[in-house]
Amino acid sequence: MKKNPAQFSRSMHVIVDLNKHVKKRNKVKLFLLISSAIFASAFEALLLLTLYPMISSVLTDDNSMLEELNSLIGVDLSFSEYGVALIFIIVVSTFLRLFVLRYTGIVSAQVGSSLGQEIYKGLASSSYEDFNQYDKNFIISTLSTNLNDLTQFIVSCVKVIAAVSIVLALSIGLLSINYRITLGSLFCLVVIYIIIARASRGRLLRNSIEVKQCRETQINMINNLLNGFDSFKFISDINYFLTSYKRDDYTSRQRFAESQFIGACPKYLLEAVVLISVILLIIISPSPESFGLLAVFLLAAQRLMPAAQQLYSSVAYIRSVSFSVESCLILLDKTVVSRKNYKIFEKETKSYSKIDKIKCTGVEYWYPDKPHITYNLNSTFVAGKIYAIVGRSGSGKSTLTKLVVGLLHPKRGKISYYLNDREVPKVEIFQHVSYINQSPFLMNGSPAFNITFEDNLHKINLEALRLAISKSGCSDFIDESNLFNVNLVTNNGSNLSGGQKQRIALARSFYKESSIVVLDESTNALDKGLERLILSNLSLSKSGKIIICITHSLQGARSLYDEIVDLSLPTSHSLSE
Repeated sequence: MKKNPAQFSRSMHVIVDLNKHVKKRNKVKLFLLISSAIFASAFEALLLLTLYPMISSVLTDDNSMLEELNSLIGVDLSFSEYGVALIFIIVVSTFLRLFVLRYTGIVSAQVGSSLGQEIYKGLASSSYEDFNQYDKNFIISTLSTNLNDLTQFIVSCVKVIAAVSIVLALSIGLLSINYRITLGSLFCLVVIYIIIARASRGRLLRNSIEVKQCRETQINMINNLLNGFDSFKFISDINYFLTSYKRDDYTSRQRFAESQFIGACPKYLLEAVVLISVILLIIISPSPESFGLLAVFLLAAQRLMPAAQQLYSSVAYIRSVSFSVESCLILLDKTVVSRKNYKIFEKETKSYSKIDKIKCTGVEYWYPDKPHITYNLNSTFVAGKIYAIVGRSGSGKSTLTKLVVGLLHPKRGKISYYLNDREVPKVEIFQHVSYINQSPFLMNGSPAFNITFEDNLHKINLEALRLAISKSGCSDFIDESNLFNVNLVTNNGSNLSGGQKQRIALARSFYKESSIVVLDESTNALDKGLERLILSNLSLSKSGKIIICITHSLQGARSLYDEIVDLSLPTSHSLSE
């Protein structure tokens, strides 16, 4: 994000940048919400201007103020009619304030949810190379805690506008009643808030940075524990990790509590100032006129003080979470391009029924700070064949398959996709690929859901599902009794063996009927007999499919492959045997 501190403070810059990402319909909702808050404030001022003449009339038996008010607005209302008007003003004002209170949270949640979906959509539709550049802990922190902070940030912005409207409206009303007392009260109010705000500004900024850093460190430590628990158990002394987690957790909560205190403390100072002012007014001028004025000012204070406190605490909160909101904006800015291309993940965009040929021409690829991987394949993968990719470790087998399926893009050369000799746009190919690696992706849920990714039972082709389970060798642990058991797969399949997870992923490929199937050592956790059975099933269903298998060993399965690409050779060759 561009920064221009000479024109905007950090918080104002965040607000301006956030506005660029809010959808138009949500901007309309926020505008209506803010307009309601302003109208509510106007009714607050109208309430004071109507109430003071009535109280004065009761205490002094002098109706001159009511007559002046009649003359000012061009009507001739009696005392009781003013009472009815006052009740109407109170009802409308209360309704508007309740409306703003209720829908501030709802609209802010909608805006926050929309922005969260945009970030998630952008990440999901990022290129493989771009996605691997992201800090995964930063993403988790942003989509969880920081996005919640962003929602509350929006709530606080609306509260600031509502509070400013109420303070201005009540101040104008009080100035028209008694400008000396009003100016004195406002001066004390402003001085107290300015002193506290200036004294706490730096502390709030530092707290925001520390809370953000501690959250990211905690998420990193939790990920390390969850992803490496088997290794974690053998660390001789885990006190270092426990102490670090405790330190970051305590610091995060302590700094957040401190920011909450800074936001709340002016309330108590103002209450003391108001009470002292009331006592002094009673002592100095104990007349009926003073009591009428006192009643109006107490009513105004009862509404003004919460508004002033809301204004200060909301500004304090905005400052305290500015860094968290910036994290969300960073991801929103970085995923602008990928969000425009998210349609590649929508089935409705598929205009080609399949792919029957992949042509590689002089493909080269390299990772930063690593040697070039030069293939020079100049070969074609065609439907109806099973290809084996072999080679020594580090020869680029997995990289080649990622290039073939479009996850990576060649640095030099070209990979083209065809259907009936007509070139297919790259944006279409993901719909036709089943990519199965050594560590398959599973979700909490039933086997049926993990194979079909469909939670509507009526949309599942049960015959195709049962056939996929049979072909992939899942029948020994998945049957009709547990096919739809939502508790069978938990914690990314941690309750299943490596071979069972790989077979579920293979069943997913059989069910999808993709025209490009890539197995990146996805049978390495299976015994040789089961591996050969699955490869045989793939061979029987290879018609119309391009099947590419990465393997370290051809033992016992060489005859199942139509062509073998050996990347260990100086120049890669396609072998028929």
